[in-house]
Amino acid sequence: MDDAILQWVCSVATAFRQSAHLLLDQQYKLLLDTWSLGEIQEAFSLILEIEQHTNFHVLHPNHRQHSAIPHLQFIYDRLQKIFGLRLWAKVGQSLPQNETISLRCFRNLQALELLHIPVTSLKALQTLRPTLRSVIIVKGLTRLSDLFIRCGGDKAGEFAWEQLQEAVLAHNSLYSLDHSLSLLPNLKILDLSHCELEDASALEYLPTVSLLDLSHNQLRLLPRLSPTATYSLIVLIANNNLFSHISGLHEMNNIEELDLRDNVLSLKEALSPIGALPHIRVLKISGNPITWDLNYRSQIIRQLNPATANHKVVFDDVPLTGQEYDEVGMHAVPAGSSYSPELLSSLSSLSSLCSPVNPISPAHGLISQPLYSPEEADLIQLDPVDSQPASLVNDSAPVSLKNSGNGQPRRKSKKKRTRHIAITDPDNEDMDN
Repeated sequence: MDDAILQWVCSVATAFRQSAHLLLDQQYKLLLDTWSLGEIQEAFSLILEIEQHTNFHVLHPNHRQHSAIPHLQFIYDRLQKIFGLRLWAKVGQSLPQNETISLRCFRNLQALELLHIPVTSLKALQTLRPTLRSVIIVKGLTRLSDLFIRCGGDKAGEFAWEQLQEAVLAHNSLYSLDHSLSLLPNLKILDLSHCELEDASALEYLPTVSLLDLSHNQLRLLPRLSPTATYSLIVLIANNNLFSHISGLHEMNNIEELDLRDNVLSLKEALSPIGALPHIRVLKISGNPITWDLNYRSQIIRQLNPATANHKVVFDDVPLTGQEYDEVGMHAVPAGSSYSPELLSSLSSLSSLCSPVNPISPAHGLISQPLYSPEEADLIQLDPVDSQPASLVNDSAPVSLKNSGNGQPRRKSKKKRTRHIAITDPDNEDMDN
């Protein structure tokens, strides 16, 4: 290996030592670009023989006296123990076809984030299935089965992801879903926003979910969920789609937050299923044709479940007034009711005549907080945080759940703090000198 690279590896070890306490902190992720990871692993392969099926490594006799060996041992030890990793492709350094990225040295990962890296290029992902709790993939996935069944380039088989609680898969060209969702028995958060989805019927395979984000897709039908997922769902984000009706919503009667903005809901009858939601606390429907009626707010409030008069409700970012609370439930449909066949047929025909009022407007307010906007997803590798080959970021989950007063999980956001490790590309150092 080139001496300049070995010197760079030594500088990585020095930076790791300076931030050793953070590397083992579950609140932090190690940020690496694919070039840096490749160079580190090449150093491992040349100086260390890493046994594939054990935690032992054996040094080559020729390299026992090499000054880089202690540094490599330290890096290898730390990479095996870190909890979070964000891996990204540097500007102009997209992976060549058929090139792979090995995650073999990461044995304890609980959070993995990939930015502009094809899932199919990963190796040793299947070894992380027992430990991963959070997966974030931006612009690197075309089929769910490539992740949850085949585990990228491992070409593995079906095996449950027992620990996985969060899957943020926004900004991927998925178009449709598949039965691999059945392998996520403990999932709480699923973000499928900006995925060009036209069919989400495979969500019926999902065993459970508390927060489901389907925003900014091309869906016309609200997907049906499994009985257990229907019961566990608390937050549904479905803005910027093509919904002309919400048939099936009445079954999701534990929903507390519902975002239906910027769809094609045209008739007040289309929202009648909200009358079966006694726990609703946040409701958003702005941007639908129904809101063109100046009295739409009163009409919708009268369709709310009578039980919602017993707690605070925010409707289109405005809390209900005392007078509006008096109107709650006046025209609510009985719990468990849905549309008549005639009404459903009429509402469905509207979707072919209408288009979203603002199909690409960003989400605002309490509910929808996408991980990255479309522009950010395209330019994510230009972010100052990601401009370093390796750094640490305090990166709590973009969306997390806490218990509310009634014992149900509620959603909250966490702030992000960043700390960098000063590591530079040796090629850039030469240019600077």
